[in-house]
Amino acid sequence: MKYKVGYACSSLAHADGNIENFYKVLSEQCERFVIGIPSEYVMARIFGGGMNGYNAESVKNHWASFGYEVLVLDKTELLYQSVYEKVHFDVCFYGSEYGTQFEADRLFFKEHGVEFLPALPERRTLLGDGDALKLAIENVTKEQKLILFGTGTYFDVFMKQYGSRHAVAYAVDSEPSKQGTSKAGVPIKSPDELKNESAGNCLVVFCGKGYQAMRDQLASLNGLDYRPMVYANTIALLEEYALACRAEDSYIAQAQAGLMRLLKEFDRVCKKYGLKYYIICGSLIGVIRHKGFIPWDDDMDLAMTWGDYKKLRKAAKKEWKDGDFHLLHYTGLGHGAFLDFMPRFVYMKEYFSTKVYDKVKGKCKPEYENHMFIDIYPMLNASRNQKKHMLVMNIMKGVYNLCMGHRAKVNYSEYARMPEKTVRLMKLINTIGKFFPARFLMKTYEFFANYAKFEKCDEYFMPSCAITCIERKFKKEFFGDGQYMPFNDMQLMIPKDYAGLLEAMGYHGYMNFPPLHIRKPSHYFNSDIEIW
Repeated sequence: MKYKVGYACSSLAHADGNIENFYKVLSEQCERFVIGIPSEYVMARIFGGGMNGYNAESVKNHWASFGYEVLVLDKTELLYQSVYEKVHFDVCFYGSEYGTQFEADRLFFKEHGVEFLPALPERRTLLGDGDALKLAIENVTKEQKLILFGTGTYFDVFMKQYGSRHAVAYAVDSEPSKQGTSKAGVPIKSPDELKNESAGNCLVVFCGKGYQAMRDQLASLNGLDYRPMVYANTIALLEEYALACRAEDSYIAQAQAGLMRLLKEFDRVCKKYGLKYYIICGSLIGVIRHKGFIPWDDDMDLAMTWGDYKKLRKAAKKEWKDGDFHLLHYTGLGHGAFLDFMPRFVYMKEYFSTKVYDKVKGKCKPEYENHMFIDIYPMLNASRNQKKHMLVMNIMKGVYNLCMGHRAKVNYSEYARMPEKTVRLMKLINTIGKFFPARFLMKTYEFFANYAKFEKCDEYFMPSCAITCIERKFKKEFFGDGQYMPFNDMQLMIPKDYAGLLEAMGYHGYMNFPPLHIRKPSHYFNSDIEIW
């Protein structure tokens, strides 16, 4: 035996003979061999719920039958340096050269006298379900560029497998005759172009079987992140997810810290001016179930009556004029841009990457595009006459569709589940909406939202909801005088009958945790949750 303790990880729920032999070859080099396998949560997140039947204990027993020691790893334990704290192995077999973190791990293990060895195939192959490179590409943010190094056969493979879903900024090639041309619509430049990129602003994918020369060339350039197209997918998938988890956790920490600043300031001003608000929706579940944020949540929803919201707008002119905070009314995005009918309380001091404003990017004032915010749901009277209510709601939905003509873009693929006739009608109405001033349309929407202003009503509706559910009504008695409950290190106002409201909103069994694969932030750049 060459090594005392060896380590490798595996993302497979069930291994066939070839995979078992793959790990046997690794283990035979070690007196003691440790294999790391993912927890149920990790597998659910990687495979989007497709592995809900995965049982870590069963998989652990399978690998243990070969004489291996088995670690079940949660998301915070996947990184190699974290595993090393538990198991002081003297050899670690990796499945991919996963960029800047790989270089950091290689240096760490060199300093600790650990061999860091490749367990790579000779050419591009995928073993098992999932795809490590796909996961890496999906975590390229909108502020980053995706760049391909090489324009040969592997370039073609990349474009075929990923090109339709992920935009490539450009490719580089050392062959002078190719530079200044394009392939598959991708401009080809000299590798010298990479000197203009900075660490953190791009991901370079090596499109070649023998990518070592590309890697060495890149090593002298600004610490750019990279991925190869040749990797052992069973191992690389966990390496890649570990990096994605770290980025997501950092994002959630920043989001929740920003939301706490907003909450404390919003609560202060509301108390000063005698305004009442109520935490609602998933944020309310956080208060009740966690006495703080839901651990993976990245937003905050609150409601207040339309009357109190109007008073808040007046107070905002005094309290938040040209400061760190800003009350952004839905008419205030600038340049005639329309996103939705949601007022937002924004923390302007800190940059925060969010996809929420993508639909108006380049059209609205740029200072509003990347900041943390709280969603505000103004509540208006809802008529007891259901026919009247639904008539007005349908008119409002028509006006909403007209307003969508004032977005920078409308991605109709989001509505693929709708009947084709409905989508065609949407396109027509959106086009017509461009010919009406956005402010006029938004004022029209607001006019109809006040349709029951002078009626005696015992229910509210929330016109800032998504267009698909503005017609939903909620009893005023749910809200009442409200009550304060602990939330992290402060007290927040919640509805008097919070249980009744949550049930009416469809949060049945809200004290139970949701399925593992949907425990993720809803506003993160690669989230699959979409709102009209």
